[in-house]
Formats: sequence, C-alpha cells, structure tokens
Amino acid sequence: MKEILVCGGTGCISGDSRLIHDAIEQELSRQGLEAGFKIKYTGCHGFCEQGPLILVTPEEKFYCKVKPQDVPNLIDSSDSVRTNEPKNQKHRHYYLTCAQSWVDSSV
Repeated sequence: MKEILVCGGTGCISGDSRLIHDAIEQELSRQGLEAGFKIKYTGCHGFCEQGPLILVTPEEKFYCKVKPQDVPNLIDSSDSVRTNEPKNQKHRHYYLTCAQSWVDSSV
C-alpha cells in the first residue's frame, strides 16, 4: 500500500493542507483508488516556506506548494506508483517542483 503524507505542521495547515487532504480523499474516491493508498497527516518537514507539502511513499515523491486544484495531477502522476509501471509508453510523470511549476518528464 502506498502512503500519501500530508504535512500537518502549522505553516502547512495555514496554507490549507486540510483542504488538500480532503481533495486527495475525494480524488482517490472518484478514481476508485482508495484501497491502494493510505493518507496520513505528518508533523512539520522543516520546509514551511515551501508548504503545503505532500510526500508519496515508498517512492519518495515530494510535492511543494500544493494547492487543492493540483490534486488530480498529483494522483494521476501516482498512477505508475499504483501499478509499479507506466500505463503505456506515452505515460508522463508530473511533479511539482519547489519553484511552484508543474514539470513534465518521461517515466
């Protein structure tokens, strides 16, 4: 089972990490993926200026400055995490850099 760790530190909470947690639950449910992921709050990761932060394990995918509207892309980028391999050769991995922009890179 994969884990999605949502920062529950003060800075991330003030940046709406609770809304992000709720959006993740809703998106996993919408895609029928609830059984494959466990969502947990964590303590502060020490990068408050980059929050809200999300970490997907065990692959250690780290997302910075996440907004609720980013969640569908975050879950879609975890599809290869869910299956342990890309859907097809054209599958793309999206991740949010700490510079606040989505980056498209081949898996």
